[in-house]
Amino acid sequence: MKRETINFTMRKFMLLSIGTMLIASSCSRRDDYPNFDDKEVVEEVVDVIPPDNTISEITQKIIDQTSLIAKFQIDSTTEIAAGVQYTHMRFLNALDQPISMTILEIDRAQSQVSSIAMSPFNDVLYSTQFLADMAKDNEISPPLRIIAAINGDSFTTGIPTGSYIRYGRQIKVTTTTATVNTRPFFAVKKDGTMFIGNRVDATVPLDPYDLNDISHLVSGSNWLLYRGTSVENAAVALSARTAIGLSPTKLFSIVVDGDNPKFSVGLKLNDVRDVMKAIGAVDAFQLNAGQTSALVVRHQSNLRPITWEVKNFPTTPTGLATATGIGFLVK
Repeated sequence: MKRETINFTMRKFMLLSIGTMLIASSCSRRDDYPNFDDKEVVEEVVDVIPPDNTISEITQKIIDQTSLIAKFQIDSTTEIAAGVQYTHMRFLNALDQPISMTILEIDRAQSQVSSIAMSPFNDVLYSTQFLADMAKDNEISPPLRIIAAINGDSFTTGIPTGSYIRYGRQIKVTTTTATVNTRPFFAVKKDGTMFIGNRVDATVPLDPYDLNDISHLVSGSNWLLYRGTSVENAAVALSARTAIGLSPTKLFSIVVDGDNPKFSVGLKLNDVRDVMKAIGAVDAFQLNAGQTSALVVRHQSNLRPITWEVKNFPTTPTGLATATGIGFLVK
């Protein structure tokens, strides 16, 4: 049964009690996702959100600097490596609609994180693969570990819409038209420098970058912030979304759940832009929207093999298969 059709009629669940909460960073970590189950329907699930009197720093920035959060419900912050943490938050917007959003924050000044463009099955052929499986197949350079990953560009039959480079191999490069030259991309130079490139519109000069100096590049669809300036998007649809942003010292990724009126309706592009600006991004863009939007985080224990767990709540259990991804690696 697909998650978008469950209508919250599934196996009964129980949230962790407040007394057994784990402490993560400055916030209490809670099991704040309903325990939806794709097995047989038993009885209605009641999505009970426990009270949360501690608001994380990044959530507070969004409350203070945007009008997006009309009613805060709950958040939790988890550090997954030195200088790398993700925060999951739930809130109601001004129309009393529920929103679930996850933010991955990487302090590039403190962490030893690098990034790669991921491909299905670690191959150069056009195809698609679930993000968690893609992360597993792309972890090929010990002692570097993929600690987290997000979905990449939109695609058609496995072919990314924009340019795409892996390990210096220019798998797809389209730079012949003004429209393509305004398509944003996230890139990693051969010296490890991360940047967001291309121009916001055809009136702005092209960025002075050399494709031959780039190791990894994944494109996106819509600019949100360009050199500190907000970009206005006319689209007003609510949707699940994945976006990436950079400040001089940090990398941010936002993954918004959507298309589920009982759990999370999604955000407008301009909402994601405002969140990116509030948390400190200078350049930011949307990678893709809809069912492919996903964040996976590495999980390792002595009791089971290494896995990459989906940390948001896509409309299908694993998110739809995607043609590209961005992996974040740490020694």
